[in-house]
Amino acid sequence: MTRRISLALASALSVVLAASACSAPGGATSTARATGSAAASVDESVVPNATVQATTEEAAEAPPGAISVTVDAGADRFYPDEIIAPAGTLTFFIVNQNPGALGTETHQMSIGPEVGGVSLAASEWVSPGTAIVFTVTGLEPGTYSYWCFINEHHLRGMIGTLTVTP
Repeated sequence: MTRRISLALASALSVVLAASACSAPGGATSTARATGSAAASVDESVVPNATVQATTEEAAEAPPGAISVTVDAGADRFYPDEIIAPAGTLTFFIVNQNPGALGTETHQMSIGPEVGGVSLAASEWVSPGTAIVFTVTGLEPGTYSYWCFINEHHLRGMIGTLTVTP
């Protein structure tokens, strides 16, 4: 029983630390960063789905065939905001550009049927001036939304449309 309580406390602490990695409303930012399964569970709207799987890893450059997505931290936007890709493994290279004082926010990408709703896949966080490779498998052909859930950036327009073709 003590071990269960310790694991529960450790999990709760991981979530608190992950949440603190968001930028404060005044532009201050924490250097804390969630890792492992705690980061994947920060977007609590992610629905476990046996067919959709996702991984995130830090990267210095895009792997061959990756879909490049730039996060404009100063404007809270994804570029591009419309992506068309064939079904199969989707590899996104997400760069959080850092345009000076405005670019101090951490971002991520959630994918699901509607903005701010249930996520089928969610990346870990990408800090200002860094990049990640976000790989998603198992998305059926169709139209999906992608957005940043951190600090409700999606409400400020940080959204896009992903069309997966057969």
